[in-house]
Amino acid sequence: MVGERIRKLRKERDWTQRELNEKTGVDPKNISSYESGRLVPSKRTLKRFADAFGVTVEDLLAEESQQPSLAITDPEMLNLFKEISRLPEKDQGHIKWVLQMAVRQSRIQAMMAS
Repeated sequence: MVGERIRKLRKERDWTQRELNEKTGVDPKNISSYESGRLVPSKRTLKRFADAFGVTVEDLLAEESQQPSLAITDPEMLNLFKEISRLPEKDQGHIKWVLQMAVRQSRIQAMMAS
């Protein structure tokens, strides 16, 4: 299960096992073994993976059905959206409105520039 999550997160970011090795210091052979389920990573190794992916260890261990699939590769942005998802619905509505306005403004500027 955790190996599948590691593989999924790595592929979502379009990273090779070698690139994940560079970000975590975990040997690529071990990464392969974790992803295939032949080995189970230690807590310390899980923390390295979580830090590299910009998620929590709990996110790595969570059931897939509990995790929405997002194609956000910026760890800071991903963490912000996770924080927002924990806010009350009213606050989420305000943030959605602000984001919609920012996107609209960006589109208008792009249209004016072309």
